Amino acid sequence: MDRIRTLLAVLRHSLAVCLSIATAVCWADPPNSLWDSLPDTTLGAARVLGNEQLITRFREETKFGAVLFSSERTETLAEAIRTFLSQYAEDLNDKLDQYEIELTELPAIFAGESGVALLAADQSAPDSSCVAIWLNPGPEMSQRLWDALELWLDENADDESEIQVIEVEVGGARALNIQWPTYEYIFEDDDEEAQFELNYQNWLLVQQEGRLIAVTGNSACEPESVDDHTQWLSDILVDLLQPVATMSGRFAQMARIAGGESALGQDEDLFFEVAGDIGQLVEWSREFVPEEEIPEVNKALQLFDVDSIRSMVMRITLGEQIMRTFVTVDWPEPRSGIPKILGQNQAPIAPPAWIPASVVSYSQFNFDLANAYRTIHQEILAAFPEAAPGFQMAEDQTRAVTKHTIEEILASLGQTAYSIQLPLDLTNLDVELIDDESAVQEPTALVWQLKDEALWKDLMRILGGFAPMMNMEPTDEQGFTGFRLNNGLIQGGIVIGRGQLVFAVGEEMLETVLVKINNPPRGTAAFRNSELFEQAGRLTEFRPVTTIEVSDGNRVFKTARDALLMMSTQFAADEEVFDDSEDSEMSETFVDALITLLPDDDEVENILGVVVTELLVDERGLTLHSINELPPPE
Repeated sequence: MDRIRTLLAVLRHSLAVCLSIATAVCWADPPNSLWDSLPDTTLGAARVLGNEQLITRFREETKFGAVLFSSERTETLAEAIRTFLSQYAEDLNDKLDQYEIELTELPAIFAGESGVALLAADQSAPDSSCVAIWLNPGPEMSQRLWDALELWLDENADDESEIQVIEVEVGGARALNIQWPTYEYIFEDDDEEAQFELNYQNWLLVQQEGRLIAVTGNSACEPESVDDHTQWLSDILVDLLQPVATMSGRFAQMARIAGGESALGQDEDLFFEVAGDIGQLVEWSREFVPEEEIPEVNKALQLFDVDSIRSMVMRITLGEQIMRTFVTVDWPEPRSGIPKILGQNQAPIAPPAWIPASVVSYSQFNFDLANAYRTIHQEILAAFPEAAPGFQMAEDQTRAVTKHTIEEILASLGQTAYSIQLPLDLTNLDVELIDDESAVQEPTALVWQLKDEALWKDLMRILGGFAPMMNMEPTDEQGFTGFRLNNGLIQGGIVIGRGQLVFAVGEEMLETVLVKINNPPRGTAAFRNSELFEQAGRLTEFRPVTTIEVSDGNRVFKTARDALLMMSTQFAADEEVFDDSEDSEMSETFVDALITLLPDDDEVENILGVVVTELLVDERGLTLHSINELPPPE
């Protein structure tokens, strides 16, 4: 396993938390918010909202913030970034000084609302769509950025660069039309040299009331069509500059309604939002489907009931020592086609007695695989009858080998499965084998509550015929029978017993799970009586869901820290990695910075709390909800 895959294995939860918090900005909905002014043609948009007060609150009220934004770490990170950026300029600070901007001021660019939006265009427009980008850093910073841009253009826009800059007026505001050259190489004949065609990526930029807004087409335009393209962009920009009161605000209203239960609670601030008008996006996309492909495309859309999806919204909010992530899909019932399988067999979290309190994470899946297969089979054949031979072949082969149908096998699994992860022990890990796939195996187990154990015993006997070629050995232990896999790369096994199918990976993970099933822990040694589970219940109301996961964020973070520290230390000590080159010096600087940035043993203790993630399907659509506990400073 290479270093990237190894790192991902131990960062599964904490990386998302770290990145989200590290870039946190707060919803203060500035008076010049462009979000509420987005036109009705908006297909999708994203925004972040900056507020220094939230960062201060985050640093003072949570241990994670206090550690992450400590003065020592911010200075170390700034120096590492400065070193990295210096490879693009002989002296970065001197370069920025030319534009009267300091490196430490760059975060202020995103102090207000910043965003990007995709706007649809009809077939009569010069382009298929338009991208709008905006910043709202305030009057003083926006003017300095505008001055810096003009200075750069004065230095670089000349006959040699072929960059065209034209001053225009849009909606009463001074604007810049920047026509950026692009070259497409055309090969008309294999024996001839390539010819190049000059086109322009057309941009229109404006500064107004502390905002910087830019619009550009989806594709480059030919020189003879630049004027028409510019007028089209100008019309779009005029709409964006209109006061909120004069706009319908349909897109922003759609995002608020589609958000549903992701609406802000008391003492919660929004700092990141993505919204998509799925219904309009699908209709717009249809205009560009070749006529001969329309019937097949429509059948595929109908199969997945795409036309019933109205919108999608993602929000990340920060409250009193908690961070929430919501993803909601407005997909009301009745749903047709394959999506009819959604929402079946939902149930509240109910950890079995054998789950130990020592787990790093516990997941529960509630799903009827047999019913899902039956529905998918029926819906695909109804839409595409030509797929029948393929299904029949799979069915015949499965029955010939197992004496059972695919649906019977899936039904025998039951409708509930559990997954657990135990702590990853890095103390005895040989750093010399860090690239070996055996280096990091998260102790993980998946357990199905079987509905037909006898059927799976038959399948295990059939599997025995293939076991030698798969380096699997038969095992009969603790009342379970099956096969163990220990080929030097993966340790684990798959066994059946006591009405359960157990698949485990990791050193001694199979033995641990079987011991717990045969001798369930008592009292607080059981997960369902643990402080971790009780705290999860205090953070969110348990309800019937399709899936739910409860994790110990602090132990996940500590494992990630230990793995990063171990790999960084080894990397820094590897003499073959570093030489006298500039790139090597850059890498060494970042490795040293990473080691310095990692929290020490005291800082990492209780830096994060419980993480609960659940997927809910109801009559309104789908909701993915994740809540992360952020303990206070000690």
